[in-house]
Amino acid sequence: MVENPYRGDRLSKVFVGRDAILSELEGTITRRGAICPVMGGRGIGKSAISRKLEERLADRVVVVRVEGGVDDVQRSLERRWPEFRAADFVVSLEAIVRAESKQVLLVLDEVERILTDPRGIGLLDNLRKLFDDTDGRFSVVVLGGTELRSLLRDSASPFLGKAKMRVLTGLSRDETAQLVCAPLAATVEDEVIEALWAETAGHPRVLQHVMEHAVDQWQDALRVDPSRVIEEYVRDALVEVRRKWLEPELYRQWWQNLREGGQRTYRLLLRALDPLPKREWTQQLGDDPVPWVEVLESTGVAIRGASGLLPRGSGFSDWVRENYPERAPSAAPDDPALATWLGTRSLGTFERDVVMSLARWARRSVEFPGLVLKDSAESGNKGILSEHAVRLSALMALTQHDAFATVEAEALSAHSEKRSDLKLRARDASDTRACLEFKIYQRNDYKTVVRQAIGYAIPSDTFTAVITVDRTSKTLADYVANCFEDAKPLRSQEAPPGVEQPMLLTEHARSNAGSIRVWHFLLRLPTAT
Repeated sequence: MVENPYRGDRLSKVFVGRDAILSELEGTITRRGAICPVMGGRGIGKSAISRKLEERLADRVVVVRVEGGVDDVQRSLERRWPEFRAADFVVSLEAIVRAESKQVLLVLDEVERILTDPRGIGLLDNLRKLFDDTDGRFSVVVLGGTELRSLLRDSASPFLGKAKMRVLTGLSRDETAQLVCAPLAATVEDEVIEALWAETAGHPRVLQHVMEHAVDQWQDALRVDPSRVIEEYVRDALVEVRRKWLEPELYRQWWQNLREGGQRTYRLLLRALDPLPKREWTQQLGDDPVPWVEVLESTGVAIRGASGLLPRGSGFSDWVRENYPERAPSAAPDDPALATWLGTRSLGTFERDVVMSLARWARRSVEFPGLVLKDSAESGNKGILSEHAVRLSALMALTQHDAFATVEAEALSAHSEKRSDLKLRARDASDTRACLEFKIYQRNDYKTVVRQAIGYAIPSDTFTAVITVDRTSKTLADYVANCFEDAKPLRSQEAPPGVEQPMLLTEHARSNAGSIRVWHFLLRLPTAT
């Protein structure tokens, strides 16, 4: 009886599929050299890809593979080239590369070990410089998980603008069938293949675990009854592997690795009745959804089909529903006219929640202004409490909304009323945020409000809001005349009929990022009688 060809606990000799990404990597490297990041979750096949790429390039490229941290990189280079000097990294390795008769490729597997080392970014900086200076003779393939995104998105990244991300996903249905059938030199019923593909989402390591268990049981049975067939044991193996390994270990790792943004995106896919077309990603998944889609794909729990994005893996989806059930959301603010206006724009869920919640608070503050008015009957804006009090009123209202993980004052606001701002973060994506700027109209410390609000935004912020409180019957035109100095809008739109708050939406250019939307709330309180 032949040895079981499957191994779920380590890199297997069974390799199928991946022809497209291997051919792309091979062509890019041999034509002109490249820096090639490949992102994928644990067990999705990154190490197998790197080994297969090394085989393909063996006769044309000198390949050095490293699985480890900064010291491992240096030791690997010293073993391959004894003349390499780590103390003079760039000059030493450049001389070696130019002296070689072939191109040189450095493969960094599990790059997280390098990124967590304080010396890691310096090493990657050196590799980028070598790539720049060696005229296509030196390439780097970097393999890792979700942390790999920082190498392409962070403004301080050494690979920014130098590399194109490749996302490693689960095997296709046909590739799954090939992995199941080819090593056994047998035909397996389509129904069993479909069940495997639906449960495992084509995740290579999961498939290996299931098939290893099934083949062990099958081979034991063959000793007693040679008529037994593999199909009888695959379904039992699915149940057993899910109970013993997937649910207590791997599914939990996947969920944690998705992080808040990936978890939020996956939940939305589970709620959808149909695949989500790409044209609706921003509207349904929030601003900048592509990185989170890539995280889901590289983990193996989502796939981009011809009709759109959809979740993968029935086992994982069942586990998420059981272990992380969604709580019932609080009732959203009811404002049909505002909802219709917002629906005409491509806004993320977080932005719509912020605008709707502020609108509800603004309307109630005008109708019941007691929280922001002084007891005395002082006229005009002298009769309004401090900006700090106005901000506190909004904070109390916003914290009642489930969509926000935090509603907090900016750090300096706790000590000075001259910075009466609030910062909101989305519950399911803590890196999605917005800053709110509060002003009492034309107080002594009054500044150019719009410019100030935009100045608080960071490059990843896509919108902000200005809340101005007035008790002197100023019009929207008065507000614009006093607030837009040095912050002229690219576009401006007044609220349509039926929308009381916000009164205005403007879009402004920024030097450090794309344009930013500003929602303008003008709370005109009743004057003293």
